[in-house]
Amino acid sequence: MTVLSGPLLRAGAFVFACVVFAAPVQAAAGSDTVARYGNVLQSFNPSLSTAQSQDMAAHVLMMSSYYRVDPRLLVAIVGVESSWRSQAVSHAGARGLGQLMPETASGLGVLSFDAYENLDGTARYLRRMIEQYGADGTERRYTLALASYNAGPGAVARYGGVPPIAETRAYVTHVMALWHRLEAELPLASETLALVARTTARAATRAVSVATRLRPAGSVAQFTALDSASVKAYAAEVALETPPPQRKTLGRWLARAFGAKH
Repeated sequence: MTVLSGPLLRAGAFVFACVVFAAPVQAAAGSDTVARYGNVLQSFNPSLSTAQSQDMAAHVLMMSSYYRVDPRLLVAIVGVESSWRSQAVSHAGARGLGQLMPETASGLGVLSFDAYENLDGTARYLRRMIEQYGADGTERRYTLALASYNAGPGAVARYGGVPPIAETRAYVTHVMALWHRLEAELPLASETLALVARTTARAATRAVSVATRLRPAGSVAQFTALDSASVKAYAAEVALETPPPQRKTLGRWLARAFGAKH
């Protein structure tokens, strides 16, 4: 784990102030697409209030955009893993929305039972699995990524495909079927994403500028070694791809984004 220098920490504090006082997620919570996603989350977990489900839906859209995954696939995975219950624990000890094992959550630098951090880790881990099969078509790539998510990438590599494990095969079939159903029910939501992320992305773009200006000599690696994209690539993205942690975990996400954790 690297430790950020004083100037970098000040840059992170700058972003924190920008985002906290701009209230980015709630401003767009009434959009039709966010509402539709929120209704689906409530269908999995009726105990979620409308406000909770829509806030979570907005986070799904932004994190999916940032990590470049289909938000409907993320909804399907979490739906199958935990029925969108943030405190869920499996018999094997997997925890939270995406049912991350403790060692996986630790490796991703997220708190398992914090809904927004777990969702961040789930989307990020899913992106890693998908990228391993980039040469395949979408259907096979997602199938192998889901098998890796469930049984581990080592098992998929050993068998050259979905392992002959009944639980894994049933899991892949279930998630893929749910994803296809959600494809027909929910939009990809790229336009809505711009609305939801507008304020957050503006703050993050300013932060990149400030952080770059404050960057001391020898700290380039801290800015380029991001988990999913470098700051340079991020700043070049016009799609406004900024994930939206809750206020209480925003500092932790910024630490990951600026290289303090990997």
